[in-house]
Amino acid sequence: MKRRYFIQTLALSPAALAAGTQGDDLAKKFEAVRATDPLAAFKLLSQTPGEAAQKVARPAIARQITQDVATGLKGYADGKGDVAELPFTRAALLADLYSLDFSRQLMRLVFLLKQPRKAGTGCATCKGLGAAPCTACQAGLVLGPCSECESKGSVTCLLCNGSGALDHHGYKGTLVLTADHEVPVRMKNDKGKMVTGHLQPQTLTYQISPCTGGSFALQWDSVITKTGAKTNGSKNQPCSQFWSEMKMFVFSGKTKIKVNNNKGQLTPISGAGAKRFLGDYEVCTSGRVPCDRCTGKKTEPCPTCQGRTKALIACDKCEGAAMIACATCKGYGESAWVASVLPPAAATTMAKMLADQAVILKAWIDDRQRRANRQLSLSRRLEEAKKGLDPTAKLTPDYVDIVCPRCKGNGSECEDCWSAGRREYYEGTGQYEKYALVAKLTRQLEDLAKTPVTPPELAALPESESPALLAQNPAAKPAPAPTSLPAGPVPGGLVLPKTVEEMIKKADELHESGKTHLEKSKAASDNASWIDEGVKALSDFKNAQILYTAAQEKIDDSGGTVPRALLDKFRTNMQGLVMARKQVP
Repeated sequence: MKRRYFIQTLALSPAALAAGTQGDDLAKKFEAVRATDPLAAFKLLSQTPGEAAQKVARPAIARQITQDVATGLKGYADGKGDVAELPFTRAALLADLYSLDFSRQLMRLVFLLKQPRKAGTGCATCKGLGAAPCTACQAGLVLGPCSECESKGSVTCLLCNGSGALDHHGYKGTLVLTADHEVPVRMKNDKGKMVTGHLQPQTLTYQISPCTGGSFALQWDSVITKTGAKTNGSKNQPCSQFWSEMKMFVFSGKTKIKVNNNKGQLTPISGAGAKRFLGDYEVCTSGRVPCDRCTGKKTEPCPTCQGRTKALIACDKCEGAAMIACATCKGYGESAWVASVLPPAAATTMAKMLADQAVILKAWIDDRQRRANRQLSLSRRLEEAKKGLDPTAKLTPDYVDIVCPRCKGNGSECEDCWSAGRREYYEGTGQYEKYALVAKLTRQLEDLAKTPVTPPELAALPESESPALLAQNPAAKPAPAPTSLPAGPVPGGLVLPKTVEEMIKKADELHESGKTHLEKSKAASDNASWIDEGVKALSDFKNAQILYTAAQEKIDDSGGTVPRALLDKFRTNMQGLVMARKQVP
């Protein structure tokens, strides 16, 4: 009974009653002021420090920071900087004593709003501005060494791996020439002597084998139109001589030409089309031709820095914010008075969660800034890539059709386009890649706009001190990163895997399948098998290339470095794609 009497006495003692009444009055005054000015309410508590003030302040500070951060993040995500500034600044001030890094990240968001501050800090050092422009950068970016080319401005050609040349496989199959009228002939014979004469109206049927060391096996049959007389023969034809004959008879339009299409059927093509189709015979040297991509230069401009040796990177002085916080007020004002309201030792659980949330906020801001910088870099690269390009170009997955670079579309007697005024370039050539790069950069910019980084969902701060609360209520989980879209249109039937590993694995399988079909095409003795296997090889290499490209973009979009092994696979597959394209009519 003594114990019960003591408790009842204590509960009813005048001192206890006075303390309880004082605490209730303080809480009521605090809430009344907090409704219109939260900081003024907390300063009211600092005027009467003690257990009663601390009891009111502990849950109130946790609630206020939680509410302010949530309001600020929503305003930031919605692009409403005026809504986000005040909550972020107030939360940063209240959190300063418990997690300085948390406050720094909030102010980093305020500076990244890049708009005039509405709330002054009252600081004499910065005259209330809270920060000054960073003198080490422009808009948060600085020119740094380009990591992709190691500041060289160029990289090894992706297609030929720096050799400057590729194997010349040439055409394999049937080629038919038809001369409807007598054609004057002036050419060198096998002994190098210039001869002249006339080619009678006739039909010439060639059976052409692949190039081996600069020449190929050629079988021919001739039928004279007027008499029906037939002749045939065979020889080892040098590629350069074959080109000269085609130039004289076919490219000039004096004879008509037919080649096998991808179904094994003889199909007529124009003189300009024949020149493009047989173009490698002109430059074949000992079975090798200049690389289509680098035109024999062995290197190509760095795709990241466009040959400038430097690239834009985030400024490490201001973390990309373009502003440096005032050393005195830190951007949000003097905060020492908060200690009299709630000493750091009385809020260790909240401090731990604030530190955890600071890490999450920093990761989100870094990712958002990386994407913003990437968007700026892509925009600048796109602007550079468009310079000098033909605005009338027609880009397809296989070729680009542009105004002839030599005659500028005039046609006339231009041999490059044979008076057509336009030329076509296949995938893998330097001309094609210029236009493909513009299409790729345009799509990447559109993808970035469609996939914004959503703010993390931060948990409410604990309103009382209990280590167990941290386990029950983790800081938060960062918002999942958006999935990068593939480069180029996805072919029908191709399912895009979700992870980089799955993309590469599927691409490897397609690449190996393409190699098998390509070898079968080369070894085929009949036209049907040669074309069927060649078409399958082309399809597999094309799909593999799309997946390799998508994997690279996904790594790049997440801020990672594309592994050298993946770049090698991309290059090797590109070589297979070019060979397959030349193998099939």
